[in-house]
Amino acid sequence: MSPIRTAAALLALTTLAACGLKGGLETPPPAWGEARRAYEADLRAKAEAAEKAKADADEKAKQRPTITLPQTSPTSPPPAAPK
Repeated sequence: MSPIRTAAALLALTTLAACGLKGGLETPPPAWGEARRAYEADLRAKAEAAEKAKADADEKAKQRPTITLPQTSPTSPPPAAPK
């Protein structure tokens, strides 16, 4: 192989190596059998848990007390400082 082809091949390989997913790779799910059913059940359980956690967080946010500030007009002076 000539040096030009070798350099071109190395350049192509480094370019291809930089493509794709960022971060770690996940193991692909099983293709069939009991392991596939267990994997799908695990995914459903994780999705339901995430949905429940989001609903709980939303409910907790609704129960948080809020403070209503009085409306001030642009011409009124600022409130006096407490003594």
